[in-house]
Amino acid sequence: MIKKSLTRKLIVVFSAILIAIITLITVFNSLLLSKVYRSKKITAMETLHQSLFAEYQNSSDKDLVVEIVKDTLTTENLRVFIWDNENNLVIDSFPLSYEDETTADNSGKEPLQAPKQQRDDRAFGDKQKNFRFGRMELFLFYTEIKEENLISENENYSIFSFLSFDNYEEETLCLRGYLPGEHKLLIQMPYAPIDEAIAITNTILLIVGAVMLIIGVIIVAITSRTIAKPVKELSQIAKAMEGLDFTRKYHSKGSDEISSLGDSINSLSSKLEATINELREKNEKLLSDIELKSKIDTQRKEFIANASHELKTPLALISGYAEGLRDNIADSSEARELYTDVIIEEAGKMDKIIRQMLDLVELDGEDKPIDIRLLHLSDIVAEALDSFNLVFKSNNISVERNFVAQGLFEGDRLRISQAVSNFIANAINHVDENRIIKASVTEEADRVRFSLFNSGAQIPVSDMENIWERFYKVDKAHTREYGGSGLGLSIVRSVIELHNGEYGALNHPDGVEFYFTLPKYKENSNEL
Repeated sequence: MIKKSLTRKLIVVFSAILIAIITLITVFNSLLLSKVYRSKKITAMETLHQSLFAEYQNSSDKDLVVEIVKDTLTTENLRVFIWDNENNLVIDSFPLSYEDETTADNSGKEPLQAPKQQRDDRAFGDKQKNFRFGRMELFLFYTEIKEENLISENENYSIFSFLSFDNYEEETLCLRGYLPGEHKLLIQMPYAPIDEAIAITNTILLIVGAVMLIIGVIIVAITSRTIAKPVKELSQIAKAMEGLDFTRKYHSKGSDEISSLGDSINSLSSKLEATINELREKNEKLLSDIELKSKIDTQRKEFIANASHELKTPLALISGYAEGLRDNIADSSEARELYTDVIIEEAGKMDKIIRQMLDLVELDGEDKPIDIRLLHLSDIVAEALDSFNLVFKSNNISVERNFVAQGLFEGDRLRISQAVSNFIANAINHVDENRIIKASVTEEADRVRFSLFNSGAQIPVSDMENIWERFYKVDKAHTREYGGSGLGLSIVRSVIELHNGEYGALNHPDGVEFYFTLPKYKENSNEL
């Protein structure tokens, strides 16, 4: 099926292209060649008239005039007649086209003309054309030109077309004009040869096109079979792979693109086979584990996912600062100390996050003791933003800070820092090409508020309530690009709810704003 389809398509395409080319050439040949040839001959007539006019104006040396006419005859199919002021034929170009002709002597008394036998023998069909001594041409010189036959006209000459005499309809181009000394000039060119040439050329084109089409179809049919055979084999291998049969392999027969594709399919088949076998083994083991641990609760599974998600940020920071130390970016003792402190601090955060998430899972929603302290929200946000400086720089992100209040509240510093960092990481992952992030800390009547804006696409209204659910992803492809698991915002929700706060997201024309609020510290509250 592939072979037949490919062969048919190649033959149709090749035939269509070849036929189109031959057709275009034939059309252009028919429409343009005649016009180009006619224009060229008119130019040749005008050039010859200018040369003869200049020569007669200077000296009218007959030998030079003969040479000018001869030079023209070598390149152009023209007939030239020149009469003196007494209508005597001075120049007839017909004898000049014969190698054995005799031209007029230097006295100028005898006109240039062909031998009598040659002139009398010129015939067209069964009728003799009596052009002897140029009498018929001289008659044409004085004939009135019809307006529809006039091509161009100026003070020295006119160019026109006419049908030949003796009822023989052969179109001829003519230039007639005057030369200095009241000499008369007539230049003729039969137009029939170009029409015959066009017809012959078109016939040859059609014949050659037909031969090329037949040969081309045969070559395409043979070539397409050569191409289609390995393609069909690759198709069969792909279908076998679809049925999880990885035993069939493509045997490369060269170094072309198809052979390269075959090698790639072989490699893909081997890797898929190994991966599927590995997955089968793991699935069998997993089924066994499920049977043995059927009572494992859902929160423990969520813990594994949450832990893997939350450890990415501190691991990235530790890796970044460690690479900075390795690459000697920190070129002073203070900078090295700062890098080391960040690594130690992030490692501590990782350890503490793991332990606290274990506590959350184990408590299963019960009240959990947290480290309550009197804190400034602006300090926590500033610290979190500073920890992302390397990420901001590497991604060319512009960060604007708008801390109009310190935002005094009571809470767990690590947990609130965790929520802020999750918002920042989420903003980095979804910022658009404008690369703008705005962080603000404000105060309301009885609450402190943190908001983070990032330029980017808006969140669909239908997804606005679901983004806080665990594992929920608005744009699954985009989230996978950044390694997200859909847990960051759900952790923010748990942290803020743990602090009796509120959270949400707002769409703006140029981006999205995430925020949370916490109860504002009151002086008469209990301090721990």
